Amino acid sequence: MKKIFLLAGLSLATIAQAQDRIVLEMNDGTKSEWLIDDAPFITTQGDKFVVICNEEVEAFPISDVRKVYSTETPTSNIFPTMNSTALVSVADRNIEVMNVAGNVSLVNMLGVCIRQCMATNGTAQFSNVPTGIYLVKTDGESTKVVVK
Repeated sequence: MKKIFLLAGLSLATIAQAQDRIVLEMNDGTKSEWLIDDAPFITTQGDKFVVICNEEVEAFPISDVRKVYSTETPTSNIFPTMNSTALVSVADRNIEVMNVAGNVSLVNMLGVCIRQCMATNGTAQFSNVPTGIYLVKTDGESTKVVVK
């Protein structure tokens, strides 16, 4: 029943003209969002809620999804990294990576590492990052972030 409700909610959300993003809110309060203009493909596979967008696939256990909705403004600038407890936060051209150990790299869309640092007390920070799209790489994992 939850699966049908989520898909019905998404169908209604995507046809809402004033809304520009789809938001998936988890039971723990974390949120993931996708721009409607990026044409995310949303489906279920078994007990997983699957979002395919910009050639990236993200899967979420249906039992962990609290709600799905559309909105006109960003709900959060915190991006959970895939298969990890690390979180990436973007605010005022600053990037903070939390719950991480070891080396953290900031890579531009040309694949060039523009900054690198070691996490201290589980946190890594990059200040005054130029506007653009980046990958934050931590121990073999990547998270795409947009700095405005």
